[in-house]
Amino acid sequence: MDPNITNLLSEINQSIKNRNAYASIDGYFYQFELTLLHILLDQSDEDPFGDQYPGVISQYKIEQIEDYIKVFEDRGTNYIRLAQVKHHNNRYAGNSEYLEAILWLYYSFLRFENKIPNLRTKYYLFHHDKSPEKDVEVVLKEAFEKNRNETDPERQHSVYHRILALNTDSAQMRTKFISQAKFVKTQSLPVVSAEIKRRLFSAYGSTLYTPDFLYAAALSKIINDGRAGLYTGKQELSNFFSGNPIIDPSFYLLKILQLVDRVLDEYLDQMSEPNPLFPEAAVDPVVISDYKLIAKKIHDFFEVHLADSRKRASFISSISDSRNLAQITTINAEYEEFSKHYIHLRAFVFKLAKIIYAYEKNTGPLNSLDEWFDFTDNCWLFKHPHEQRKQGVILADPQQSLDAIKTIGMLRTRLSKVEDEECIPNVWYWGNIAELRASHMIPYRLNITKVPVQQWKLNTCEPDSYFTVQCLNCLNVRDAGSIENVHNIFKANCMMG
Repeated sequence: MDPNITNLLSEINQSIKNRNAYASIDGYFYQFELTLLHILLDQSDEDPFGDQYPGVISQYKIEQIEDYIKVFEDRGTNYIRLAQVKHHNNRYAGNSEYLEAILWLYYSFLRFENKIPNLRTKYYLFHHDKSPEKDVEVVLKEAFEKNRNETDPERQHSVYHRILALNTDSAQMRTKFISQAKFVKTQSLPVVSAEIKRRLFSAYGSTLYTPDFLYAAALSKIINDGRAGLYTGKQELSNFFSGNPIIDPSFYLLKILQLVDRVLDEYLDQMSEPNPLFPEAAVDPVVISDYKLIAKKIHDFFEVHLADSRKRASFISSISDSRNLAQITTINAEYEEFSKHYIHLRAFVFKLAKIIYAYEKNTGPLNSLDEWFDFTDNCWLFKHPHEQRKQGVILADPQQSLDAIKTIGMLRTRLSKVEDEECIPNVWYWGNIAELRASHMIPYRLNITKVPVQQWKLNTCEPDSYFTVQCLNCLNVRDAGSIENVHNIFKANCMMG
């Protein structure tokens, strides 16, 4: 590669280091998976940039300047392709969601323009969402208009100030950039993953190397290459699989954390999408913004504690009736167990998010979620500072079925056999209990009013120990901004609402 190209790439990358905001793991994986797919398509008739130069092999570097750069040389001419990758989980994303992104691409264009002779560039924004494909000229115009009309410099995009500082922006430059830039609609993450597995197995598959193994090994390799700042590409993949390919164990930790973030994305999406049946019940955008900050706190909390294998096992034991805990001996098996109990993880996160929101509105910022949990071998004990009884456990909502009864019975047996009384949860933040009768095997006491208590009371001899249950209607995601009743769930005789 031309040393001038290398130096310029490094210079531009250093000048905009750490510009990216936090993104969910789905977006993180999508960036790497789409890059991997583009590597597999490189210089073919399906090349995303339309590059077909016989005998040429491109080099890719991830998270340099943009989400990735692609560089190659052909007969004295250097080529650079800059790619941004945006992933919106099955939701509409209008032009406003891409204004800053297009400005960053334009900024890179201005930095490259007229710096090196015989350099050809392209600037593509690959995006997955429910909106139609965007028009670069329209989005670029909107981006400049938004920033120009904003009177408060603090509310303007930081890249807008960078562009002005270059003093090279002009109508002619924008026209030239538009001729080299493009929005490209892409497939969903599951479709991209399936296509990667198919192509990898076609190229490197064997009885030892299944599609799932090849996918995990290749993806963990390019993630590690990206973190190390190394170039990667088709040749590097071939070398990797011709040796002794392995899957980095940290890959499955990321996959577990991806499930957490997928729940958080689902929570925010449900809150953000209008309900056609109740259009007047739309959640205030300010409330949604507050929940995005809470989502980051939950993400960071899980990222720290799920790195501990003991806490991972304890969490699964806490939220589910998993009968396979003794058989979980690998991080891959743990990921499968987390996937199997996604609905329980979802219930845990949904309830926790609303509880945090109510606490912060009533009391003040929550500095650390660690203050609310004790991590035992059997469960993640929930110790909310306003709880007037003892410690509890956050569970998925049971449904009226024989399987649900068995599940609850097993959980109670597991959680009540702990020798240390301080580690036994006696409050179950459970919810939706109207269809499930108390019994000797499920010995709970309703801790809510405004329900026919006599109908649901214990119908056998009361056991030595029982747990209390509440309806948790006040944690409904569709009523995300309402906190009037949330504080009641931490005391006896909560008013049902």
